[in-house]
Amino acid sequence: MIAEAAAFLREASPVRPRVGVVLGSGLGAFAERVERPVVVDYAAIPGWP
Repeated sequence: MIAEAAAFLREASPVRPRVGVVLGSGLGAFAERVERPVVVDYAAIPGWP
């Protein structure tokens, strides 16, 4: 399950990120500061709870 999710996320981004951040609704201000965001709908990630 983890390998499938990781493969999906690798294909979703044109770059190799050093970190990944899962943001909730209260962290919108933080998200606006990200310089090159890659947004992935968590429901699309295979095996994501």
